[in-house]
Amino acid sequence: YRDAQAAEARYRGLFEGTRDGIMLFEHGGMIVAANPALRAMSGFDLPRLLGMHALDLTADDIETAEAQFAALQATGEWRGESDLRCADGSTLPVEAWVAALDLPTGRTFVASMRDVSERRAFEQTQEIFLSTVAHDLKNPLAAVRGQAQLLQRRLDKGTAMTPEKLRSSIDGIDGGAQRMGLMIDDLVDVFRMRGNQPLALHRQPVDLVDLVRRLVDEADRVNERHHVRAVSAEPTLVGSWDEPRLERVIANLLGNAIKYSPDGGDITISLRREAQHDGSWAVVVVEDHGVGIPPADLPFVFERFRRAGNARGFGGSGIGLAGARLIVEAHGGTVGAESIEGGGSTFTVRLPLANT
Repeated sequence: YRDAQAAEARYRGLFEGTRDGIMLFEHGGMIVAANPALRAMSGFDLPRLLGMHALDLTADDIETAEAQFAALQATGEWRGESDLRCADGSTLPVEAWVAALDLPTGRTFVASMRDVSERRAFEQTQEIFLSTVAHDLKNPLAAVRGQAQLLQRRLDKGTAMTPEKLRSSIDGIDGGAQRMGLMIDDLVDVFRMRGNQPLALHRQPVDLVDLVRRLVDEADRVNERHHVRAVSAEPTLVGSWDEPRLERVIANLLGNAIKYSPDGGDITISLRREAQHDGSWAVVVVEDHGVGIPPADLPFVFERFRRAGNARGFGGSGIGLAGARLIVEAHGGTVGAESIEGGGSTFTVRLPLANT
């Protein structure tokens, strides 16, 4: 009798304590037991569940559900994904396993269900992300191929090229290759972040003022609708940083400022030195007057694969800002954003300087 009591306690502990939803139903389909996890998942209380048929909990179309139920009765087992119908009318994607138990009282089926809504959402996000990355990579690739084909046609025709035209074509090819390289580097770093792998920084003395002015000059030269300028309160700001990665951060913020200012206008990158109790900091502020970021999206702009609601009409993969935050934080710095929807955005990067 004590052994029976102990077995009953173990069964109740497993049945009541597991995070997966579990229900038992008879051969005809009437539910005879349901654990707290299933009641929480579905929103139905126990008395309501005990009066329901197992098929009443599925949101799948009736023909598919009846076919699956018939197969279960014939084979004694079913595995797959389904949509659980909840009390409030919503549905919840679940991974289910149903197996037959032949008990002295007759055949009973036990169904175990696991909430897979987060996994499905992540899979959908990955699909969107991969299609966006593929699309974004095609743009610079098309520019590279276009310039290369133009050079090939001129060579085939024996057309003479001035050094200026040749340099312009080569610069176009190099620029497209660089953009693709930056996107691939961002992608690699973001997936390192997903695996909790630290970035291997290659630090060397870098003058941030010189780096920013170089990027600003390049952007201002190729963007006719925008006036891009750099303003620095210091002649130099030298720190021990990974220059290629830091260049990616500034280039990403500058590129976003241009992209999300479709009507053109002023874009300013300002630099200054700040002395705080925790040391000396280099501060970079990128300011635009573009479309801005909706308040509901602002707290999430640095999360990977997240894009603001008003960014649907603009190209982008949702990894640039996530990669920028990863790089800045790996240097011991911080990055933040302020924005007014319709009134522009301001991104601020703070990087530690050597104490001098």
